[in-house]
Amino acid sequence: MAASKLGLSKIYSDVRQDVKKEDDQKGYVRVSFCSDQLAMVKESVAAAVQAGARYGDIAILVRNKREGALIAEQLIADGLPVISDDSLDLKSSVVVRRLLALLSSFDNPDDKISLYFASTLGFTFPESYHSLIDFCESLLRELEAYDAAAFDAESLFIQAFMDELQTWTASNGNNLRLFLRHWSESEFFIGSPENAESIRVLTIHKSKGLEFPYVIFPYADMVTLYKSGTHWCHLDAKSGGLPEGFGGIYPVSLGKAAAQSHFDSHLEEERDRQLVDNINLFYVALTRAGKCLHVISKEPTKTFKESLKKKNPVYMSLPNLLYEFVGANEDVTYGSMYDFSRMEREDQSTQSDFESHYRSIPLDGRLLPSEDATDFFGVDGTVGTSASARLRGVVLHDILSAVVSPADLQAAVRKEMIDGKLSAEEANAAFEMLSSRIVQHPEWFPNNPGNVEVLNEQTIFDAIGRENRPDRVVVVGNEARIVDFKFGREDEKYLRQLQRYASLYRQMGYVVRSADIWYVEDDKTVNVEYE
Repeated sequence: MAASKLGLSKIYSDVRQDVKKEDDQKGYVRVSFCSDQLAMVKESVAAAVQAGARYGDIAILVRNKREGALIAEQLIADGLPVISDDSLDLKSSVVVRRLLALLSSFDNPDDKISLYFASTLGFTFPESYHSLIDFCESLLRELEAYDAAAFDAESLFIQAFMDELQTWTASNGNNLRLFLRHWSESEFFIGSPENAESIRVLTIHKSKGLEFPYVIFPYADMVTLYKSGTHWCHLDAKSGGLPEGFGGIYPVSLGKAAAQSHFDSHLEEERDRQLVDNINLFYVALTRAGKCLHVISKEPTKTFKESLKKKNPVYMSLPNLLYEFVGANEDVTYGSMYDFSRMEREDQSTQSDFESHYRSIPLDGRLLPSEDATDFFGVDGTVGTSASARLRGVVLHDILSAVVSPADLQAAVRKEMIDGKLSAEEANAAFEMLSSRIVQHPEWFPNNPGNVEVLNEQTIFDAIGRENRPDRVVVVGNEARIVDFKFGREDEKYLRQLQRYASLYRQMGYVVRSADIWYVEDDKTVNVEYE
């Protein structure tokens, strides 16, 4: 019905939904148009519970998180148990937020807010740490002592954070600053238990592929037909009979005026795409219910009601079509309310409440070696970089990544020693070897950078969104020199890697003067040819 009303019959001509009858009870659908949608949500929850539904049977779907947060807040204020997208957000955890504030203040003393928070807790940071995981655990032990009640209440969030940290450090090492950037740029959620006896509030997008016995879909009017705002359209001046100088890209609104312009064909395509997206979104919301569905929307405008009477409706949202479909009734029901007391459920008699506690033991109280120390111990009794060429290469690579000019080398080596990655003897040897190599390549390590820009491990993206991260790019004006540091055996794949880096920088408008693979310990340079 909606597709035909909106001129999309061809797109949905072969679409059909077969309803499976697996229950002797009828389904139930209610459609309500009202001025107070939040009150209607509460009424619907009460009706479901009255019919024998448990709170865990009920899901409330919303268009965006703002409406979801409002509903969750009101239901919680009424004493109802609720799980929402926000409540599952790892960044909403008080303990995790405290931990991140401490990490931020340790990494950046200029972060006055985080530093103030750390000072109020009275924490003392260790001068060094063996790994980022060990450092976070030491802070968590202090946070537990500071607020044991909050710590115990958020054990699942703490464990989820440490799981993410473990996964990240396994691939990226123990660079705190890079982890903080990863944290700020990503979203993290914990999964909700399948048998949670709480009302679930989630977005339509998150509900894809899920089914709930009783679904409430409030604020359905938020699913509009078109997005407001500006769309960029191409104008072919020649085909439009306009002077050649009028061709190009123009910002155009989807309003009525544009429909009579030279952009009409482009806007029609954009309208059709948006219509299809929004119809599909509405379809997802309406098909999440297993037993009962309650759709709630604000009342249609007087303008729409008048246009409907004149049989010339102007649709602005999907509920406009729904209002027409239900015969312009403000509240209508189909079928009969499901008797949830008869609904078959999994036997949960053997299940017990899950009590969790995140337990952290200091390093000196542990018997097992670190999980990320696979090749840390050598068969001859050596450990760390002395035992593993791979670990040695990783540490030396990290040192060079922190060097802009030769003057930075000593501090970079010292940091690795303080972090426990190098002994004093190994640090001296690393400094002597690297300083003797660096001095041979002033084109990569200028003593006085001046107008030279040094980009260490700067991420660039190719046309399909893949990340590329050259170890070092030295830029002077529009000229670039690219070099990758290697500490293992030679490999042809490194050549292809450098060719890709050079190609990307040329696409960005730089003149690439050189692209080299530098096998540091042998001080061997392989120049890479590129197109």
